[in-house]
Amino acid sequence: MDKKDKTAYTVNDYVTYRKTGVCKITEISVQNFGGQGKKEYYVLTSVYDENTRVFVPIGSELEKEIRRALTVEEIHSIIEESKNIDGLWLDDCKSRTALFEEIINSGDKVKMLWIVRAVSAYKDEMEKAKKKMRAMDLRYLSMAESILSGDFAYALGVPKNEVMKYINEYSK
Repeated sequence: MDKKDKTAYTVNDYVTYRKTGVCKITEISVQNFGGQGKKEYYVLTSVYDENTRVFVPIGSELEKEIRRALTVEEIHSIIEESKNIDGLWLDDCKSRTALFEEIINSGDKVKMLWIVRAVSAYKDEMEKAKKKMRAMDLRYLSMAESILSGDFAYALGVPKNEVMKYINEYSK
């Protein structure tokens, strides 16, 4: 069995990984980290920072967190699906924080975009009422925007800072 048959991905594939974002698989190598024995690793290099390299053991639980990079069609589908999410908002701050944390950790882009939409709308309401936003809500808004911007910008061929504008224009 050759290397291509044993692995889900090959060198030069573009993938997303956890909170690292879009990466190129630059090599598959055998390493002995921490004296734990030789293992085969995907070497992922961030497309936004070539100094960011991540080693993911092939066949490990961490490999399950690698996803193929999104296509434009998939992004459009995510945008459409996020419009249909209703009833997730929780008024209880602790419960809402736990929900946001779960969504971010899950990597669910549809629900992350829901966070962006919901917290942005809540922020508008709070500003109109001249009330302060909870720092935690703003933190999760920022995290969701950052993850989505990185993942979407690559496929859309736009700078990260233009992704939210793209989403808003596509949503009209």
